[in-house]
Parts: sequence; structure tokens; C-alpha cells
Amino acid sequence: MDCLAGFIAVGILKILDSNGTVSSLDLPDPVFNIKQRFVLLGAGYAEVIVCCAILFVRKDVVRASLLVWVSTMFMLYRFESYLLGSTESCSCAGHTIGQMVPKIGQHQAEISFGLFLFLLLRKLYLAWSSRC
Repeated sequence: MDCLAGFIAVGILKILDSNGTVSSLDLPDPVFNIKQRFVLLGAGYAEVIVCCAILFVRKDVVRASLLVWVSTMFMLYRFESYLLGSTESCSCAGHTIGQMVPKIGQHQAEISFGLFLFLLLRKLYLAWSSRC
């Protein structure tokens, strides 16, 4: 459940950011060959919908499967983008963070990685300590 807050926040930022005026949003996406604005909007809605489904589904197997599915889709997208030679960094949380707090926006990737690494290690620790 810890990762849901991050997924929902980033999903909402993607939806908000897709309405922005940044010129890169009108460039074609390297994987889907449509405007990046629409890819960002679709990914944002997918994240929010999957998170809502995880909140309301009671079976742990279904919840875990949904989380693995959405994570795998994003990883495959980044991998395909890499194979196609995209040199742009992933603006997964959009440009909204950078506009709100410029210093955070400059280190967005590092902050996101640190947050998710912390949540992963916390989950592993809690799972390990409950078995001992």
C-alpha cells in the first residue's frame, strides 16, 4: 500500500502536466508515435485507475498482479524507448514539480529513486521482521 501514494501522486501530476504549455509535449513519442501529451495523459489515467482498483479489490493476489502489471508496462516502455535511441530523460512526474519547486525539479529523478528505494527496503524489512 505504500507505493500507492506515490503512484497516485505521479498519476495526477501526469494528468495535470498533459495540459501544460511545454513545447516538448507536442513532439511525437518515440514508442507510440503520437504526441507526448497524449501518452502522458494515458499513463496518468492508467496509474490512477489501477491504484483505485488496488484500493477496492480485496484479494492480495489481484492487487499484487495489478501493481506488477502497471510497473512492468512502464519498464517495458522505458526499455523500448531506450532501444529506439531516445536520449531524453523520462519526465515521469511531468514538468509540474519543476515548475512548483525548481530546485526539486532539477533532482526529480534522484528524489523519486530514493523514495521508491526507501519504500522497497522498508517493505522488505517489514516482511523479514514479521517472519522472525
